[in-house]
Amino acid sequence: MTQHQRLAATVLALAALSSRVTAQPSSAEAALAIQLFDDAEKLMAAGQPAAACPKYAESQRRDPQLGTLLHLADCHEKVGKIASAWAGFKEAAEIAARRNAAGGNERREQVARARAAELEPKLSSVLLHVTQVEVAGLEIRRDGELVSRAVWGSTMPVDPGRYTFLAQAPGKKAWTKTVEVRSGGAKIEITVPALEDDGAPSAAGMSSPISGLPPIDAASSSTADRQGRGSTQRTVGYLLAGLGVIGAGVGVAFGLTVVSQLADRDAICRSGVHCTPDEGQQITEIEARAQGNATACNVALAFGGAAALGGVALVLTAPSSRSSTAARIDVVPWAGPQSAGANVAGRW
Repeated sequence: MTQHQRLAATVLALAALSSRVTAQPSSAEAALAIQLFDDAEKLMAAGQPAAACPKYAESQRRDPQLGTLLHLADCHEKVGKIASAWAGFKEAAEIAARRNAAGGNERREQVARARAAELEPKLSSVLLHVTQVEVAGLEIRRDGELVSRAVWGSTMPVDPGRYTFLAQAPGKKAWTKTVEVRSGGAKIEITVPALEDDGAPSAAGMSSPISGLPPIDAASSSTADRQGRGSTQRTVGYLLAGLGVIGAGVGVAFGLTVVSQLADRDAICRSGVHCTPDEGQQITEIEARAQGNATACNVALAFGGAAALGGVALVLTAPSSRSSTAARIDVVPWAGPQSAGANVAGRW
C-alpha cells in the first residue's frame, strides 16, 4: 500500500469512528444531514464520487461536522477538484487544531495537514495583475462572482476548468478574458489592462435604439419621412389649437362668473358707502371670491391663447414633400398678475 493510500485509509477510518457532534441544527436538519451523509457513503462505495460530492457538501451545509468535511475533501480530490480538496483539508486541520488547543485529543489534525501538504504541489492557480487599481469603482468578477481587491496580485488556487474574468468601472468599457486552467499545477497569469473610456456617441452619429437600423440623418431623410413628420406635426398642431380653444372657453367662463359676482356685490350696497357691518362683510367675501376667479380667468386665457397660437404655428410650418428641411418652432407661454402672452421663435 502506498503512502497516499495509507493516508486516505487513515483519514476515512478516523472520520468514520468520530462522533457526529451537531452545531445546533434543528432535529430535522440534523436527520437530513445524516441521511445525505449515508447516501454519499453508498455512492462512494459504488465508485461514483461525482454523485457523492454534492451530497457530502449539502450534509456539511446543514450540519457542519469535521468528519463530513474530511470526507468531502477526499471526494473532491477523487474527482480532480484539487483546490477544493486542499481548502477542505486545510479547514479541517484548523478546526482540529482549535480543539487540541482547548485540551482535546483530535488525531485528525495531523492527517488533515498531511493530506493538504500532499496536494499543494498539484495546485493550479490564477494570478491577477491589475494595471490601474486606482480607477474609481473598478471591480473584477470571476464567472460573475466578485473578486475582492485584497486578492488582486495574490495567487488564487482554483480547480481545473474554464473561467471568465470581467473588469468594469463606471464610464469605462468592460474588459473580459476567458482562460482554461489545466490540472497538475498549472500557473496562469492574467493582466487586466487599463480600461478604455466609454465615450458617448455624438448627436450627428447617434444610432437608432433599435439594433440594426442605420444612424438618423435629417438631411438624408426621404420624401416619405418628411411627409410623415409633417403629418405628425400638423396633428399635434390641431390638438394644441383645440386645447387653446378649450382654455379660452374656461377663461371666459371664469370671467362671466366674476361679472356675476360683482353684480351681486353692487346689489348689496350700491353706493359702496354707509354700508352696514353685515353688508360690508358680505361685500368682502364676494370680492375675495371674485378676485380668485379673476386670476383663474387670466391664467386660462393666457395659456389658451398661447396654445392656440402654438397650434396654428405648428400647422403652418409643418414640412411637406417639397420641403428639404423641416421647420422648427418653439412656443413658450407666460403669464403675470396683470397680463399674459407667449414667446414664439423658430425657422422656416
